[in-house]
Amino acid sequence: MATFADDTAILASHEVPGTASQRLQSELDDLSEWLVRWRVKVNETKSTHIVCLIASPWGKCPLLEINGQTVSQNIAICRYLGKEAGLGGKDNWEDLRIDEIIDVITDLRLELAKPYLEMDEQKKEALKKTIFNEVAPVYLKKLDTHVEKNNGYLANGKFSWADVYFGAICENFNFLLGYEATDGYPNLKALKDKIQALPAIKAWIDRRPADDLSFIAELFAPKK
Repeated sequence: MATFADDTAILASHEVPGTASQRLQSELDDLSEWLVRWRVKVNETKSTHIVCLIASPWGKCPLLEINGQTVSQNIAICRYLGKEAGLGGKDNWEDLRIDEIIDVITDLRLELAKPYLEMDEQKKEALKKTIFNEVAPVYLKKLDTHVEKNNGYLANGKFSWADVYFGAICENFNFLLGYEATDGYPNLKALKDKIQALPAIKAWIDRRPADDLSFIAELFAPKK
């Protein structure tokens, strides 16, 4: 904590932005108790939370560094690595079909995230009801049918980086929905299971550190 005149700043740092936010929130909770105890009022309109990612060219994660050059944006990185691994399309048309389905998946992810960005509890619950019960099923059903028509894959009837991306993003869908996203959609479930059973991916899933998402509840908690 640092003070200057009537300004106060609290700094929290960590290589994982979410963990830094969690630490900052803990300090803010302590500060809040102190302010209440001593009856000090804070001007909330002049308070702000800033996340600084020094190593990121655009202030975003994840990052990919190759030959001393750093790039960000997860889909751009996935597309590059997919092509480098031979999982792109055979021509521009097939690449377009892969990009198309990636954008559809992104649209679904953004829809599922909307309730978590709403601070009003009544509006949040209304959004959840509409998106989880109406919007998400439409996307998932169409994707399930699409996979069935594409030989069990997402694009061009064959294995591509889009399938690997889907196998990873499913865990995000599960978290946002609060249940297994592929339940009731057998083709999507089979695709996810197939991807997560690939030897290298399965080995990583088995040994990776456990996720600590406890900070999310605090970040999106309604204002008191």
